[in-house]
Amino acid sequence: SYRESVLTKVSDAMDYIEPFLDKFPRPEKGYAGLATRIRMTLNAMAERAMDTQKCHYAKSTLKELTELDKELMYCRFYARRAKEKKVMALHTYSVFNGYLTEIGKMLGSWIKTVEASEKLEAKRNRR
Repeated sequence: SYRESVLTKVSDAMDYIEPFLDKFPRPEKGYAGLATRIRMTLNAMAERAMDTQKCHYAKSTLKELTELDKELMYCRFYARRAKEKKVMALHTYSVFNGYLTEIGKMLGSWIKTVEASEKLEAKRNRR
């Protein structure tokens, strides 16, 4: 299922990036620091992926997936900022961005599947 595979991929991304976040300079580890922001968005992504399990209707699932997509966008932004500020090495950024791209592709196909089932649901209800 999409939920498990997205959750697994988010977990893999967390496992990969964690040791590098620990090496960020102290100011970036603080409350508003990039390491903290990246951690927070990854945690939010994992939570959203789990929340979709409790969604029983296409509309609520779509709402969660949209939020998950937003968190992914934030995570990409913070990772890019870390690379630009040179607190994240180019290779680390490339690998991490690869994880984020894979998550994005999985998310896109999940959203398309849910939208298609929502249209079917709406068609059935009109009859």
